[in-house]
Amino acid sequence: MTTNLKKFVPGRYVQNLLCPGMGVGWFEAVPSCQRAVEIAVAALKDDGYELAKFSVPDTWVAFRLAVKALFSDNQQGWLESMNYEDVDDSVKTNYKLAKTPLFLRKCLSKIISLKWPMEGHALGSYVENLNDLRFTFADIKKYRGDFVQSLVDQGIDAIVCPAFTFPAIPPSWCTDLSAAFFYTCIYNLLDLPAGVVPVTHVSPQDIEQLAYYPRSILNGQKTDSLPFSRAPFYSYIRRAVEEAGTGLPVDVQVVSLPFREEHCLKIMAQIEKCVDFKQFEKQAKGLVKFNP
Repeated sequence: MTTNLKKFVPGRYVQNLLCPGMGVGWFEAVPSCQRAVEIAVAALKDDGYELAKFSVPDTWVAFRLAVKALFSDNQQGWLESMNYEDVDDSVKTNYKLAKTPLFLRKCLSKIISLKWPMEGHALGSYVENLNDLRFTFADIKKYRGDFVQSLVDQGIDAIVCPAFTFPAIPPSWCTDLSAAFFYTCIYNLLDLPAGVVPVTHVSPQDIEQLAYYPRSILNGQKTDSLPFSRAPFYSYIRRAVEEAGTGLPVDVQVVSLPFREEHCLKIMAQIEKCVDFKQFEKQAKGLVKFNP
C-alpha cells in the first residue's frame, strides 16, 4: 500500500508493506507501529496521494552489509573505548559478542542457523579481512544503485514505513534486540534522506494484538511451527513491548530519493498537517501505564 502525491509534485509515495507483512524481511513491525503507518497513509490518501506497493529487495543481504559496514573493524574501536568502563546491562550482550573470536562466531553462526536462521545470520555478519571489507563496500555500492533504480523505475519518490520495529522499550531489553535497528540502518546504508513523524500512541488494543504477532521467520516466511517458534528475537520483542506498556508515542518514517531532502521534509510536514497527533496525545494521557 503506497501513495502518489498529485497536489504538489507528480510521483508515488509508498507505504512500505514489505515481505513478510510490514517489515523489512528481518523483523515484522509490532501492531502499534503497523497501525501508525496505516494512519499516516490513510491521511495522505485522503489528501490526494496515490498508493502503490514496494518491497525492499534482498533484505537479508542488506542486513549483512549494514552490520559489516557498521562494525568494519569488528568493534575493536568500541571495545577500546570501553576499557576501564563498567559494562551497562543495556549493552552487555553486544559487549560479549564483540569479544568473541571470529573463528568461534563463524562456527556458532552455522550451528545456530540450523535452528534459528535470523540469529545465525546476524552472528555471521562480520568482516573477515581487508579484502572482505573492500568487497563489502563494493557490494554496498551495487545494492544502493539497484535499490534507487528500482524506485525510479516504478516512479516512486518516497517511502512511508515504520520508524522502528517497536516503540520505546525498557533499556534492559536493548542489548538483546539491537538487530531491530535495521528499520533505520538500511536507509543510512543507502544514504537516503529520512526522518520520523509522531502520529499516535500505543493503545491497550495494540498490546492485545501481540497475541497474533509472529514468533519466527524462516527464509522470509512467517512460521509458528517448532522449533522456529522458540526463536529468541521474536519472543524478546513481544515481552519487551508488553513490559513497556501503553501510552508511548509511535512514529512513522519517511524516506526519499537521494538529494531530495526537500521532498522528505514536505511529506513529513504533510503528515503532521493531516494527522492530528495532539488529538491522539489527549487520548493517550490516560493510557500511559508501565507494566510492572
